Amino acid sequence: MLVHLMKHCSEAEGDCLKTFLDQPREARTADEVHWAIERMQYYGSIEYAASVARYFAGAALYEFAKAYGDVPDSEDKAFIPQLIRYTVSRNL
Repeated sequence: MLVHLMKHCSEAEGDCLKTFLDQPREARTADEVHWAIERMQYYGSIEYAASVARYFAGAALYEFAKAYGDVPDSEDKAFIPQLIRYTVSRNL
């Protein structure tokens, strides 16, 4: 998300973001964190990351089915695709 944001934000915003990221986590203020999240929302960085995650999840499901398609069905086998789907469908 941060790489996407840095590619899409203005130069001034990028400078502010670099300053923010250079600080230790405990030194960052709530307002600074809110600003960074707002910039990610504004530039679509969060949705971009979600889209990439869905793409990779789909690829993982495809490869899993290809690699284990002939393994007998079981709860253990069913768990992996469920886990993959959960990781991209949950709301944080």
